[in-house]
Amino acid sequence: MAIASHLSSRVQAHFFSSKVCARFAYESGAFHSVKAIEFNKPSTASVEIAQMDAIVSVNTTRFHEIICSQSKPHFFLDTLAWARPVSLALLDDVEAYYIQSFFEHPHNSPDWKNEKVQEVGVVRQCGSRSREPQGDHALVHLGGLTSPVIPDEVCREFVQRTLELLKYCPGKITLLLPPHFQHVAKPSHICIKSCALSELSGLFEQSAVSITTPGIEHVYESIFHGAPTYLLPPFNSTQVLQTRYFKRSLPGMVLYNDIEDFDSVDFGNLVDAAHQTHQVALGGTWEKMFNQLERKMPGVLDRINSARNSKLLELQQGAVSSISVNGAFRIAQDIEQRLDSDNDVTSTVH
Repeated sequence: MAIASHLSSRVQAHFFSSKVCARFAYESGAFHSVKAIEFNKPSTASVEIAQMDAIVSVNTTRFHEIICSQSKPHFFLDTLAWARPVSLALLDDVEAYYIQSFFEHPHNSPDWKNEKVQEVGVVRQCGSRSREPQGDHALVHLGGLTSPVIPDEVCREFVQRTLELLKYCPGKITLLLPPHFQHVAKPSHICIKSCALSELSGLFEQSAVSITTPGIEHVYESIFHGAPTYLLPPFNSTQVLQTRYFKRSLPGMVLYNDIEDFDSVDFGNLVDAAHQTHQVALGGTWEKMFNQLERKMPGVLDRINSARNSKLLELQQGAVSSISVNGAFRIAQDIEQRLDSDNDVTSTVH
């Protein structure tokens, strides 16, 4: 969505992805058309791909063979290059392989310096920097609930544990949830809203603190909007890796221990690692982590504009101060230049 927002009006951007992601894309109003597809059946996207003049894939290689078979210009965005090697199988076929930075974490492969691999800083909708917190709300975000590799029962367990935690937290709380979870019972001081990107800026204006799963996108958005950011327990394998990094580099973000419980997970394959992560989490680790948060988080929110939160925000802003925020604009420019060379005006993002 961030990339589409930077394309000129003469380019028709189309979106296809899983059902929940497609709903977010539709609500954003950023696309000429939106279609939900079965992510585990890549062939269902072949008709859409055939109608496009260029394809942008975000993190997934599921459709690569179809894209290649139809000789479509292919731009690949990898927001997890810090956690996994560059996919060398893609390099011969893509126009460009963009890698998003993760704070000061080194990239995971020496092969990323291939001429097609381009580091793009942060891919986000707006490049504005942070402001002083103006609101009195806590904004709570549960990232990962829309991933096709996460079982529904794992999502439900995490949502329920989060609601139990927030029940004991004081003040006004806005909880961001995908539409299919918004029917859950909640305490009266919690307001549930959609995670639509189009609403995020306004929600941050009301928020003095952000509490999120350790996903890179919302952590970046929180800090750039000036909200000191605390982490919920990790929800998938990449979030375990991010929590380890934050606990070492910005320890004030992580108010729980026991991250070493996930040391048994093999992170060689991130999809397999996600299943192993869920086994460890449901085996007692989430219970321990949420118990620690129940003791500590109410104190954070009871003094929402405290010096502690201000100090944490200062440290977090320092950690992102040297990172470019023009990634989406740069990718959009590359796409338009490629389309101009072919005199085409239709692109798709999935």
